[in-house]
Amino acid sequence: MLGAILLVIGLVGLVVGVVFFMKMKRMAAAPFKKTGEVASNPGVVDAKGMISTEGQIVAQNAVRAPCSGQPCLYFEVTVERQWEKMVTTQQGTKKQTGTTKVTTSKGGGIFQLDDGSGAVNIDAREGVDADLNKTHEEKRDIGMVVPGEIQFGQMRMQTPVNLGPERTTAFKATEKILPAQGNLYACGKLVNGAISKPGWTSLILSHKGREALMGSTKTKAMAGLIVGGLLTVGSIPAFLFGPKTSSGTSCASALADQVQKCDDRIYAAEGKDYDWKVTKAGMYTIRIVQPNVANPIDGTLTVTDTKGAQVAYNDGGRPGADAVISQPFDVGAYKVNVRDFSKSTVEGGYSYQLYISYDGAAVAAFPGGAASATTDSPSTSVAAQTPPPGTMRGGAHPGTTPVKSGGTTKPKPKK
Repeated sequence: MLGAILLVIGLVGLVVGVVFFMKMKRMAAAPFKKTGEVASNPGVVDAKGMISTEGQIVAQNAVRAPCSGQPCLYFEVTVERQWEKMVTTQQGTKKQTGTTKVTTSKGGGIFQLDDGSGAVNIDAREGVDADLNKTHEEKRDIGMVVPGEIQFGQMRMQTPVNLGPERTTAFKATEKILPAQGNLYACGKLVNGAISKPGWTSLILSHKGREALMGSTKTKAMAGLIVGGLLTVGSIPAFLFGPKTSSGTSCASALADQVQKCDDRIYAAEGKDYDWKVTKAGMYTIRIVQPNVANPIDGTLTVTDTKGAQVAYNDGGRPGADAVISQPFDVGAYKVNVRDFSKSTVEGGYSYQLYISYDGAAVAAFPGGAASATTDSPSTSVAAQTPPPGTMRGGAHPGTTPVKSGGTTKPKPKK
């Protein structure tokens, strides 16, 4: 677990470092020229059409931010839906809350930069890479929302429709802008006399200026690469020598003759299948042990042979009892299925412990002999014998479909 955490954080750090490194590389490669020179001589760009410049903002027709109404060069408004819902877990029923992004509105305009040598156009209509200032943040509780319409500052919009299972509690809008005053650095591609978004990358704009932005970008790139690299490399010894979990070994998909104990979890209504290979005929015990939680799995075990025929079944006989199969098995390949009796599911899945043990040679108490993985006749295997009292519900035999008798199982909410 420690190794996995270090690896994830390390990879995130490496990605962040690479992103800032590429941004720094684009700024360093783009020729830096006077605003008037860029406007009058398109030939100053590099082979890719990239150019950078810096000057005072001239925004005679600045756009208006939707919520605050402030004049700006570019804006982003994000609307989120806050919700809650009740979920069933092994620990019981609990309230879960969360936030889902509904929409993000972006907009910008064409303005000019002038360092005194002449003005050059900047086109911010297609998005920018810039440090934006938060100018509006508003939360509207669902009880304050007018049916069909919601308003954040000066912005009005239709109330978003919730098609999910959650109950909406509020909507929240956050507005960020690039102010339309001060000095500004721009790095992009010169298109039709304006510095614009260069293909799939972003138009870089910053009030910090070129030198300060280069310095901060380099620092972030180096920090991401160094920290990410160290954590990624450090995850290797953590995987090899880190502390193991005390809850036991996770169950493998293929089980050997004898597994003393392993821990696992199921998420699907049909449970989980294991391939079980028996190389030594004799008595075996298979057990599903319930965890000590408020809402444990109502364990059910089903064993089938290579032809899909059921050779053993047990559901514990009642809720709260462990499912146990104890009988002879012949050499062969089997599938062991673990599921909840009512096929219910819970948030986070049902956990359990699986035991498989070899108890010795087959005994005469089982007139059919050992359960066979290749037998063609169910009547010659233990699957056809009457089970011990209290191990099935509704009178089901191991070789038949289990039937739930009235009032014998606890109700479990579906996910």
